[in-house]
Amino acid sequence: MADEPADTETIASCRHRIDEIDTAFIALWQERAGLSRRISALRLSGGGTKLLLADEYELLRRFRGAIGMDGALLATLLLRAGRESVRSPHPAGRRPVPVPAPEDA
Repeated sequence: MADEPADTETIASCRHRIDEIDTAFIALWQERAGLSRRISALRLSGGGTKLLLADEYELLRRFRGAIGMDGALLATLLLRAGRESVRSPHPAGRRPVPVPAPEDA
Protein backbone atom coordinates (compact mmCIF):
# COMPACT_ATOMS: atom_id res chain seq x y z
CA MET A 1 0.00 0.00 0.00
CA ALA A 2 1.43 3.36 -1.05
CA ASP A 3 1.75 6.24 1.38
CA GLU A 4 -1.06 8.75 1.24
CA PRO A 5 0.02 12.36 0.44
CA ALA A 6 -0.59 13.46 4.06
CA ASP A 7 1.44 10.49 5.30
CA THR A 8 4.25 11.35 2.88
CA GLU A 9 4.34 14.93 4.16
CA THR A 10 4.33 13.73 7.76
CA ILE A 11 7.13 11.26 7.06
CA ALA A 12 9.19 13.94 5.31
CA SER A 13 8.62 16.33 8.21
CA CYS A 14 9.63 13.69 10.75
CA ARG A 15 12.75 12.78 8.76
CA HIS A 16 13.70 16.46 8.54
CA ARG A 17 13.37 16.81 12.31
CA ILE A 18 15.44 13.66 12.86
CA ASP A 19 18.16 15.18 10.65
CA GLU A 20 18.09 18.34 12.79
CA ILE A 21 18.37 16.28 15.96
CA ASP A 22 21.24 14.25 14.51
CA THR A 23 23.12 17.43 13.59
CA ALA A 24 22.65 18.81 17.10
CA PHE A 25 23.63 15.45 18.63
CA ILE A 26 26.88 15.33 16.64
CA ALA A 27 27.79 18.88 17.71
CA LEU A 28 27.01 18.11 21.36
CA TRP A 29 28.95 14.84 21.18
CA GLN A 30 32.02 16.63 19.84
CA GLU A 31 31.73 19.41 22.40
CA ARG A 32 31.35 16.93 25.26
CA ALA A 33 34.32 14.86 24.11
CA GLY A 34 36.48 17.99 23.91
CA LEU A 35 35.45 19.12 27.38
CA SER A 36 36.14 15.67 28.79
CA ARG A 37 39.63 15.62 27.24
CA ARG A 38 40.28 19.11 28.62
CA ILE A 39 39.27 18.02 32.13
CA SER A 40 41.56 14.98 31.85
CA ALA A 41 44.48 17.16 30.76
CA LEU A 42 43.85 19.58 33.62
CA ARG A 43 43.70 16.74 36.15
CA LEU A 44 46.95 15.27 34.84
CA SER A 45 48.73 18.63 34.81
CA GLY A 46 47.68 19.11 38.44
CA GLY A 47 49.17 15.76 39.44
CA GLY A 48 45.84 13.97 39.55
CA THR A 49 44.47 11.04 37.62
CA LYS A 50 43.13 11.29 34.09
CA LEU A 51 39.69 10.09 35.14
CA LEU A 52 37.59 9.41 38.19
CA LEU A 53 35.86 6.06 38.23
CA ALA A 54 33.14 7.39 40.54
CA ASP A 55 32.23 10.02 37.93
CA GLU A 56 32.15 7.38 35.20
CA TYR A 57 29.98 5.09 37.30
CA GLU A 58 27.55 7.95 37.97
CA LEU A 59 27.25 8.67 34.24
CA LEU A 60 26.56 5.00 33.49
CA ARG A 61 23.98 4.85 36.30
CA ARG A 62 22.24 8.04 35.16
CA PHE A 63 22.01 7.02 31.50
CA ARG A 64 20.92 3.48 32.31
CA GLY A 65 18.24 4.79 34.66
CA ALA A 66 16.91 7.23 32.07
CA ILE A 67 17.19 5.10 28.92
CA GLY A 68 17.71 1.50 30.01
CA MET A 69 20.45 -0.82 28.79
CA ASP A 70 20.89 1.23 25.61
CA GLY A 71 21.59 4.19 27.90
CA ALA A 72 24.46 2.29 29.51
CA LEU A 73 25.85 1.56 26.05
CA LEU A 74 25.51 5.21 25.04
CA ALA A 75 27.25 6.31 28.25
CA THR A 76 30.09 3.87 27.52
CA LEU A 77 30.53 5.39 24.08
CA LEU A 78 30.50 8.90 25.55
CA LEU A 79 33.19 7.92 28.02
CA ARG A 80 35.29 6.39 25.27
CA ALA A 81 34.94 9.48 23.09
CA GLY A 82 36.24 11.62 25.93
CA ARG A 83 39.30 9.40 26.28
CA GLU A 84 40.27 9.54 22.62
CA SER A 85 43.51 11.29 21.87
CA VAL A 86 43.16 14.67 20.19
CA ARG A 87 46.20 13.88 18.05
CA SER A 88 45.08 10.51 16.76
CA PRO A 89 41.77 10.04 14.98
CA HIS A 90 42.21 6.26 15.38
CA PRO A 91 43.72 5.56 18.82
CA ALA A 92 45.29 2.24 19.62
CA GLY A 93 45.12 1.18 16.00
CA ARG A 94 41.33 1.10 15.99
CA ARG A 95 39.71 2.06 12.74
CA PRO A 96 36.14 3.27 12.47
CA VAL A 97 33.53 1.03 10.95
CA PRO A 98 32.85 2.30 7.43
CA VAL A 99 29.48 3.99 7.13
CA PRO A 100 27.91 4.11 3.70
CA ALA A 101 27.50 7.57 2.24
CA PRO A 102 23.91 8.81 2.24
CA GLU A 103 22.11 8.47 -1.02
CA ASP A 104 21.10 11.67 -2.74
CA ALA A 105 17.37 12.23 -2.38
